[in-house]
Amino acid sequence: MTRTKRIRLRRRTAGFTLVEMVFSMLVLGVVLIALAGIFILFQRSAATTTDYAEAQQNARIAVDFITELLRQAGSQTDYFRGQRAIVHAGPYQVVINADIDNGRTIDGLGPLTALHPAFNPKTVPPTGTILYYAGSYQSTAETIVLTLDSNDDGVISGGDRGDDPEETGLNRNLFMLRKVIYGYNGAGRNEMRSSNLALVRGPNLAPTWTVPEPLFQYWYDHDDNPATPDRLWGDANNNGVLDTGEIGAVTEVTSVNLPRIRKIRTTATAESNHYNKRYETNGGFLSVSMNSEVFVRNATRSSSNIYGRVYHDVDSDGVLDVGETGIYNVEVRVAGTSRSTRTDNFGNFYLSLPPGDYSIQEIDPPGYTSTTANLVSITLAAGQTQVVYFGDRSNLPVGTIRGTVFEDLDQNGVRNGEERGLPSVLISLDNGAETYTNNTGYYSFVVQQGTYQVVETDPVGYSSTTPNSASATIANEGDTVTVNFGDYGGPVYGTLHGYVYLDTNEDGARGSGEEGLPNVVVRVSTGDSTMTNAKGYFKFTLPPGTYSLTETDPVGYTSTTVNTYTNILIAPDTFVVRYFGDILETRTDFVEIHISNTDRVLSVATEDLKEDAMKDQDIVLGTALVTGLGNMLVFHNEWETSTTPITELFKSEPTYRRDAGQNINAMSRGDLSGDNVPDIVTGLDCNASPNIQIWFTGGAGVLSTSPDASYITGGANVVMDSKLADLDGDGDPDLVVGLRSPLGIYSGGFQVFRGEGGGSFSSHQYVTTAGSTGSISLGEIWAVETGDVNGDGYEDVVIGSHGNAFSGHVDVYLNDGSGTVSWHARYRAPYAVNDLKVVDMMEDDAGDPDIVAAVASGPTTGAVLLWLNEAGVFGQPDTTGFVFGAEETPRWPHDWVDAQGAALCLSILHLNRDIFPDIAYGTRNSVLYEGNIYVLACYGTLPDGGQKINQTYSGEIITMDVADFNKDNRPDLVVGTRTSAAQGKLVAYFGRDL
Repeated sequence: MTRTKRIRLRRRTAGFTLVEMVFSMLVLGVVLIALAGIFILFQRSAATTTDYAEAQQNARIAVDFITELLRQAGSQTDYFRGQRAIVHAGPYQVVINADIDNGRTIDGLGPLTALHPAFNPKTVPPTGTILYYAGSYQSTAETIVLTLDSNDDGVISGGDRGDDPEETGLNRNLFMLRKVIYGYNGAGRNEMRSSNLALVRGPNLAPTWTVPEPLFQYWYDHDDNPATPDRLWGDANNNGVLDTGEIGAVTEVTSVNLPRIRKIRTTATAESNHYNKRYETNGGFLSVSMNSEVFVRNATRSSSNIYGRVYHDVDSDGVLDVGETGIYNVEVRVAGTSRSTRTDNFGNFYLSLPPGDYSIQEIDPPGYTSTTANLVSITLAAGQTQVVYFGDRSNLPVGTIRGTVFEDLDQNGVRNGEERGLPSVLISLDNGAETYTNNTGYYSFVVQQGTYQVVETDPVGYSSTTPNSASATIANEGDTVTVNFGDYGGPVYGTLHGYVYLDTNEDGARGSGEEGLPNVVVRVSTGDSTMTNAKGYFKFTLPPGTYSLTETDPVGYTSTTVNTYTNILIAPDTFVVRYFGDILETRTDFVEIHISNTDRVLSVATEDLKEDAMKDQDIVLGTALVTGLGNMLVFHNEWETSTTPITELFKSEPTYRRDAGQNINAMSRGDLSGDNVPDIVTGLDCNASPNIQIWFTGGAGVLSTSPDASYITGGANVVMDSKLADLDGDGDPDLVVGLRSPLGIYSGGFQVFRGEGGGSFSSHQYVTTAGSTGSISLGEIWAVETGDVNGDGYEDVVIGSHGNAFSGHVDVYLNDGSGTVSWHARYRAPYAVNDLKVVDMMEDDAGDPDIVAAVASGPTTGAVLLWLNEAGVFGQPDTTGFVFGAEETPRWPHDWVDAQGAALCLSILHLNRDIFPDIAYGTRNSVLYEGNIYVLACYGTLPDGGQKINQTYSGEIITMDVADFNKDNRPDLVVGTRTSAAQGKLVAYFGRDL
């Protein structure tokens, strides 16, 4: 007991000894020191990571910007006048010429062109060591400097450090990389625009153990031999790299070698601004380097240049004097060779030749005699440019067209004493000559006797207070005609400009080498107009707003682009460009080939039934029923090669027949069974039995012997027309049929059958009324078409009707996307509509379909009508006060043509190579079963009249279709006719160019 108690007592009184306390404190201290070390290491690691990220970002930005700009070196330069791609090349700065703004306004700054030698600043930089002097170049290429020179003295030194906030850190070797753009602003001033890009390492200003590569290194063609490798500038031992000693000694590339530069290597070295002993070998600063290489465009190897001018030597002294202008389109040859060129609009010519001895020969233009030698001998060294002038004196009377372009401050069209002249404004003549106004706004042309059109192109930021074109006539020797132009540079305007060009390849886009067309009238919706200059260029300076722009095709030309652009938004200080492509107009004639005598023809369709591999178009004909004979006639195309005579394409007897059981009033074709072979839908002239038939096309282009499916329409009506279209967007074609009552009461409707796939259909919608409340009964529906008339992506339905024998309407029904349509608008025809097409006539660039209709106003009279689509509304507003019927839209067709008969049918085709759809239509012009076929060459609207293409009367033209039967890339027509109450003909018309 006693022992136990002593033990418990010891436990209650025990504590830490001094040794234990000292040991515990030592352990705690070690832990705290370790934690502090870890925290310090973490801080250093985080700082290093931040420094690396900043340096990497600077290097990446520098490389990206430099690479993008160097790739554009030489773009749009005036190469033949000697405007080089690279004009200075040093280790830490490079100067290039390039069109980097491409005529655009960027960040609110208008586009620049080549530095103008008449205005300041005319050197790069403006003061100090000059790297580049402005030249007399006609180009849109600005001058761009990539440099570490921040004080614009032309050299890289310690004076370029510390003047930017970013350069104030510990690292004395960091410089701000700058981009400086020099160019002419078009308003009498050269501009200098600078921006900072990134912080990079420059030449060593503080001692370090490393010597980085310079910012720029250049490989050049040192021996004018393309077979040998290019050499690195400054590489004294020719080992392909700059060694440490060579880096310090590298200089700028000499002038003679600048055009020989083939490649530029950029090494952007970026460093931290925080000292770190780990990087003591680099002065204590973390370093990141990135590289890129750019091969230089337009680099001159061994070639040299000759440029010069052929000019009007008015005083015959053999010297080009002030005011003596160039002569356009004069031939200049390299004697003894096949090389030649012609002078441009300014009378200038250019030749690029290898080094050697040459004789340059001018060929006097008709009506001129030389005042200088016509043969000039020169010797060209590699990379050299020489100038040659040829003077000519006109044998005809000559005079001067001159004037001034002035800033019309009071906008009164007349110059007063305070209104200065505007320099560098382009003035053109319609003979191709061009010039620019001088520093005082003055221009002049020396021209031969004749009448000329003088055209001014407004400078950037100005609009005209006088007409932009004027006529000038030189009648006698020494005549002087003065034409002045006033421009106003008031509120900030936008520019609408572009070219009218000869679209040689007819693709609707201006390609390389496609020349501009001069003297073409271009109008803007304000009512202002201008004529294109000698290069096809036009320009309007407009206040902000929305405009349309229209070209009038010159005589003998038609278009490969639309002639009207709409909804052009002009914002302040912006440039909007539009191009008009034109081609020489061609005329098409037709060869008539009679194919077959048939029963009375009611419908026709063309399609490749794929009976062979020739991909040629066959004919399917629907006729009136004659008991015992099939009334669907199929004519297979016998085309074999381009030499197959057109008389042998179709045999007079059909390849086979099918019996529809009733008259075939309508016919449509499309792939219904999903086998990629077109099938046929027939619409019948009956109402008591199925009147819609589906015929599948099997092997060898043979239709089923009997209908694969049949359907009956509603309302005890007969079928008059049909159209296949995907109304509900499910990929299966739906069917719309036009209907009429057989009772002669001028009533009917249309019906939509929904395609269920595999050629199966179900009735979806039967429509017999029009109007917002459905209170108007439809007449007989003789024509149905589909098209997206309101631009919502869904196919809508357009129908044409007979309200009585010779009156009718066009009604538009909009699709809700599910294939269900609802009435939208009614247009007075005002005659009976026999056929119609929904097609974009390309009258503008809106991409909206228009309506073309064939109508009859009497038994042998009628017209072709055109309603243009204006944002989903058709026709032009009535201005006569005519009282329209219930819910008729008070608008009339935009255009019409007298059909020279009752227009019974029509088709769309392309007669020539332009962009505009053309129209073919057939008529009845006699009660004795006579009719004609006409074609209308359209230009967005209708011509004054049609071209009759039939050589003989083949009967009333009941139906027609278009195909290229002989595969010559020209449209052919097939027509079905009625020659008597029971008979008809099948006739083809083969297109050919006149």
